[in-house]
Amino acid sequence: MTFIQTGSGIAGVLAKADKAARSTARILITGETGTGKEMLARHIHAAGARAHKPFIAVNCASLSAELLESELFGHVRGAFTSALRAHDGLVRAADGGTLFLDEIGELAPALQAKLLRFVETAEFRKIGATAVERADVRIISATHRDLKRMAQQRRFREDLYFRLAVLTLALPPLRARQDDILPLAKHFIAALAVQENRAAPQLTADAEAALLAHDWPGNIRELQNTLHQALILHDGATLTAAQITTVAADAVLATLRAAARPQPLWLVQEAAIDAALQWCHGNIPRAAALLEVSPSTLYRRRVAPLQTTQTTEFEDSF
Repeated sequence: MTFIQTGSGIAGVLAKADKAARSTARILITGETGTGKEMLARHIHAAGARAHKPFIAVNCASLSAELLESELFGHVRGAFTSALRAHDGLVRAADGGTLFLDEIGELAPALQAKLLRFVETAEFRKIGATAVERADVRIISATHRDLKRMAQQRRFREDLYFRLAVLTLALPPLRARQDDILPLAKHFIAALAVQENRAAPQLTADAEAALLAHDWPGNIRELQNTLHQALILHDGATLTAAQITTVAADAVLATLRAAARPQPLWLVQEAAIDAALQWCHGNIPRAAALLEVSPSTLYRRRVAPLQTTQTTEFEDSF
């Protein structure tokens, strides 16, 4: 996917990214969760000399250290109990191309050492193997953490940090990129409409104003999910502010922020239900979809509201 941008908030980062794409330097992309770090990594790969080779992405936080080592470097048959067949690993799959290591700050110390050796020598050894293999891989890594500070605090290997961060690209949050919000929204609406096999609706003026007014703590990912949800729930030719689900979420958050002290959980849940029903014009199935609970849960809540000591599917979903 092309990295969509129009405003000055991201132009400088993209200019650096395009120059970096023509180099062999390892790149560290930083930024809040949901700012499009993998999207930028793919942009760099596509703009570089390795564009015709594989782009392999792996989330370092998604697997245990043992499984991640096998996923990265592979293993031979019988290397451990469940190793019923040999596995080449993602480093081998990315040979000649780009390996994108997302959430690199979550990498276990033992695996940091093995990655350091690979970064320095381009050599690796599969789990259970004696033979050393080589792979020509460009590494782009990403994190939402302050990796430099982690290295200074000895919570991440300093030598690995400096080898991964030959060039650092810091992605600003969406709230600092006001000029990009509407172009991104229109891009997502067009793409998601194709995905959902329907005509792309137009944003009304009040919908555009609502999108611009929101601070998007979940960044680009939140914007995309919000619009996808709106497309699913509303099938008209336009999308209005009332139909954009983030408005309902804002109403609940505003209630909580204005409170002198935290409210009981059952009261918060009631406020969330009321806000969802209001924005869905009383349609319980749609409100349930918005809240990501079953319609039967909302029917029960309307008939017999929760008391503070009760536990239900709705409470567990928060």
